Amino acid sequence: MGPGVGHPEGSVSDSFRFTIPGQPPSLNRTYRIVRVPHRGGGSHQQLAKSNEAWNYQLVASTLARQAKPSSFNPEGRVRVYWKFMLTRITDSDNLLKILSDALEQGTGINDRNFNHCVRDVIRVKNASEARTEVIVSSDPACRCSVLDEGGYP
Repeated sequence: MGPGVGHPEGSVSDSFRFTIPGQPPSLNRTYRIVRVPHRGGGSHQQLAKSNEAWNYQLVASTLARQAKPSSFNPEGRVRVYWKFMLTRITDSDNLLKILSDALEQGTGINDRNFNHCVRDVIRVKNASEARTEVIVSSDPACRCSVLDEGGYP
């Protein structure tokens, strides 16, 4: 198993964890306005993901795909625990959209089934320390006490 990827001890089929290196792009930098030409002439504007957002999403979805055990097949909602270590403190709501899209792409689980739980947002000094730690659990209820007992990556 590569760096940033792992499974909690003794619970491979009902949860998994992974770490995404770097600072995720904030929602404010995730989308840009692009002009879309029409065949008959004219054009309209719409939102598109920035290159930075696409690249980050590709890395995150690849790590999620590598970490997800083949036996992880939840029915219904799942709990997703997030722990952010960031060089710039950002509103965590602004980070969740691109991360949800990446997690959906990497696991095949529709992001409407995610129950998000942001465990912490910590400021780090160096960009090399910036990362997002993720646990995905088939138990949709928040089990914070399990995480407090060392269950967090």
